[in-house]
Amino acid sequence: MLQPRKKISHRFFLAILAIVVIPIGVMGYESFILAKRTLIRLAFHHMATVSESKVNHLSSWLQERLGDIGVLARLPIIREVCRQFRERVDLPSEIAVDLLKDTLELIEGTSPSYENLYILLPGGGILSSTHPELVHTQGPHATEVVERAQIGRAHV
Repeated sequence: MLQPRKKISHRFFLAILAIVVIPIGVMGYESFILAKRTLIRLAFHHMATVSESKVNHLSSWLQERLGDIGVLARLPIIREVCRQFRERVDLPSEIAVDLLKDTLELIEGTSPSYENLYILLPGGGILSSTHPELVHTQGPHATEVVERAQIGRAHV
């Protein structure tokens, strides 16, 4: 049926096809497959690099916030109010609570990292806050604070 003709041009065409075109097609297909794999590998490597960078950034941000809490906890007014409350000498005075509120507002105003700042009592109630309407109410995480206090874990 399909027999190559005896002409030299047809034989030459078949020889060129077999020697040049088919290997170039195979090599092109293999190059496409290799480029696709390389691109996918490069994309995954890039995503892993970006995610690692974000993790490191978030970790350093959290460490900075913990450092901020440490600085806040060392402020004399906060230590005095907490000492008064712990010793149950009396409830913290209004002046001390106002100083706490002003301190929290100052911190909130100088850093874009904070939206709401609270000083929580061991029972989960809010002693001082940057939002005055929340003072002397149960904090948003009151049950968690109480549970952690009962378990004996340190909480901030």
